[in-house]
Amino acid sequence: HAGKPVGFMQIPRDRTLTAAEYVSAHAENGLLDTITLPQNIGAAEVRLVVKDTLTGRIGSLNVPLAQPGAVSAKTNLGPQ
Repeated sequence: HAGKPVGFMQIPRDRTLTAAEYVSAHAENGLLDTITLPQNIGAAEVRLVVKDTLTGRIGSLNVPLAQPGAVSAKTNLGPQ
Protein backbone atom coordinates (compact mmCIF):
# COMPACT_ATOMS: atom_id res chain seq x y z
CA HIS A 1 0.00 0.00 0.00
CA ALA A 2 2.98 2.36 -0.33
CA GLY A 3 1.58 5.88 -0.55
CA LYS A 4 -1.98 4.74 -1.18
CA PRO A 5 -4.98 5.38 1.11
CA VAL A 6 -5.97 2.32 3.12
CA GLY A 7 -9.26 3.75 4.32
CA PHE A 8 -11.39 6.80 4.95
CA MET A 9 -13.20 7.93 8.08
CA GLN A 10 -15.39 10.90 8.88
CA ILE A 11 -15.65 11.97 12.49
CA PRO A 12 -17.62 15.22 12.55
CA ARG A 13 -16.89 17.53 15.43
CA ASP A 14 -19.31 20.41 15.92
CA ARG A 15 -17.64 22.89 18.18
CA THR A 16 -18.66 26.44 18.97
CA LEU A 17 -16.06 28.29 20.97
CA THR A 18 -16.79 31.07 23.40
CA ALA A 19 -14.68 34.19 23.00
CA ALA A 20 -12.49 33.08 25.94
CA GLU A 21 -12.02 29.58 24.46
CA TYR A 22 -11.05 31.08 21.10
CA VAL A 23 -8.50 33.41 22.72
CA SER A 24 -7.07 30.50 24.71
CA ALA A 25 -6.85 28.23 21.65
CA HIS A 26 -5.27 31.01 19.62
CA ALA A 27 -2.77 31.86 22.38
CA GLU A 28 -1.76 28.21 22.77
CA ASN A 29 -1.69 27.76 19.00
CA GLY A 30 -4.55 25.31 18.63
CA LEU A 31 -7.17 22.92 19.93
CA LEU A 32 -6.53 19.46 21.29
CA ASP A 33 -8.72 16.54 20.29
CA THR A 34 -8.28 12.77 20.50
CA ILE A 35 -9.31 10.36 17.78
CA THR A 36 -9.19 6.62 18.39
CA LEU A 37 -8.38 4.66 15.24
CA PRO A 38 -9.21 1.02 14.59
CA GLN A 39 -6.28 -1.25 15.39
CA ASN A 40 -4.36 -2.84 12.53
CA ILE A 41 -5.42 -0.27 9.94
CA GLY A 42 -2.10 -0.76 8.17
CA ALA A 43 -1.37 2.96 7.87
CA ALA A 44 1.90 4.80 8.44
CA GLU A 45 0.25 8.18 8.89
CA VAL A 46 -3.14 9.85 9.19
CA ARG A 47 -4.20 13.01 7.35
CA LEU A 48 -6.57 15.17 9.35
CA VAL A 49 -8.68 17.77 7.56
CA VAL A 50 -10.55 20.50 9.41
CA LYS A 51 -13.01 23.10 8.16
CA ASP A 52 -14.16 26.28 9.83
CA THR A 53 -17.82 26.32 8.83
CA LEU A 54 -18.12 30.03 9.63
CA THR A 55 -15.34 31.15 7.25
CA GLY A 56 -15.14 28.10 4.98
CA ARG A 57 -11.38 27.86 5.60
CA ILE A 58 -9.92 24.36 5.37
CA GLY A 59 -6.66 23.06 6.79
CA SER A 60 -4.93 19.70 6.88
CA LEU A 61 -2.25 17.99 8.91
CA ASN A 62 -0.35 14.73 8.34
CA VAL A 63 0.36 12.84 11.58
CA PRO A 64 2.81 9.90 11.54
CA LEU A 65 1.55 6.87 13.46
CA ALA A 66 4.10 5.72 15.99
CA GLN A 67 1.78 3.11 17.45
CA PRO A 68 -1.81 1.91 17.00
CA GLY A 69 -4.54 3.66 18.95
CA ALA A 70 -5.07 7.31 19.77
CA VAL A 71 -3.49 10.12 17.77
CA SER A 72 -3.29 13.65 19.15
CA ALA A 73 -2.75 16.69 17.00
CA LYS A 74 -3.20 20.42 17.34
CA THR A 75 -4.64 22.50 14.58
CA ASN A 76 -3.72 26.15 14.23
CA LEU A 77 -6.58 28.62 14.46
CA GLY A 78 -4.34 31.61 13.89
CA PRO A 79 -3.99 33.66 10.74
CA GLN A 80 -2.17 31.96 7.90
